Amino acid sequence: MKKTLIILATIALAFPALAEQTNEYRRSKDERKGERKYREYREMTPEQKAEMDERRVQLMEKTLAEIGVSEEQQAQIAELQANLKTQMRESSMLLDECRKNLSELEKIGAAEGEVYAAIDAVADAQAEQMKILARNRIQMERILGKEKFSQFMDCARSKWHEHGRRRKEQVPPQPGVPPLPNQNKQITPPMP
Repeated sequence: MKKTLIILATIALAFPALAEQTNEYRRSKDERKGERKYREYREMTPEQKAEMDERRVQLMEKTLAEIGVSEEQQAQIAELQANLKTQMRESSMLLDECRKNLSELEKIGAAEGEVYAAIDAVADAQAEQMKILARNRIQMERILGKEKFSQFMDCARSKWHEHGRRRKEQVPPQPGVPPLPNQNKQITPPMP
C-alpha cells in the first residue's frame, strides 16, 4: 500500500515538472521564430527596404485610383502616411528601449517597484502606438469620407488576404486533395 502511494505521488509530481519544461520549450521556439523574422528585416539592405517601401506606395496609389480619389486627396494621404511612418519609427524605438530596460531589470533582479515602473513604461509606449494608428485612421476617414474610406479598407483587406493565399499556393498541392474553388483548375488523381 505504501509503495503504491509513493509511486502515485511520484507520478503526480513528475507530470507538472514535465509540462513546465514543454511549455518553456514551446515559448522559446515561438520567440525564436519571431526573432528570426525581425532579424531578416533588420538585415535587409537599405536598397531592399526602399524597394519594399516603393511597392507599398505603388499599391496604395493603385488602390486609391481604383476607388476614384482625386490627386489632391492622394497628396494629402501621401503626406499623412509619411508622417505616420516617422511617428511609428520613433514610437517603435521608444518601445524597444522600454522593453530592453524591462528585460535588464528582470535579469538583475531589480526591486518590484522598478519592474512595475518599467512595465508601465512599456504599456504607455504601446498605448502611444495605438493612439498614432487611431489618429491616422481618423484623418484618413476625414480626407476620403466614410464611403471611400470603407472602400479603401475593403480593398486593403482583400489585398492582404490575397497575399496570404498566394504564399500558400506556392506550396506543392497535396495529392488526393480536391482543389479549392479559387485555385487553378488542376485536377489531381485520387489516391488508390
